Amino acid sequence: MIKTHSALSLLFSTCFTFIFHSAASGQAQKPAQPPAPWAAAPQHSSREQDNFPPQLIHDLNAIKAAALGDDYAYSRLSHLTENIGPRPSGSPQAQAAVEYVAAELRQLGLEVHLEEVTVPH
Repeated sequence: MIKTHSALSLLFSTCFTFIFHSAASGQAQKPAQPPAPWAAAPQHSSREQDNFPPQLIHDLNAIKAAALGDDYAYSRLSHLTENIGPRPSGSPQAQAAVEYVAAELRQLGLEVHLEEVTVPH
């Protein structure tokens, strides 16, 4: 059995953080190009409008537009796929990916705690 760090929760946190960071940086500066047609605000059904507060829908649309207008998350994903490569559970590449993502989150000012898990092979 090989011990490694729990990457699933870290990966989820990373995706959210990259999207949040993209949204924050997107508010500070205007995009150089207009958003692509598929990045336009979606049309919401009356059911969605009834179930979610208008401010939440507005905020989520703003986060989506900022994330789609910035390549921050894609550049991090590119590093994972091109420099670290496949990451099977318990492999040195999986460990390298966990350490890379943790370092990136720390650079963003987040407190990162890695937990050990057992990966049976």
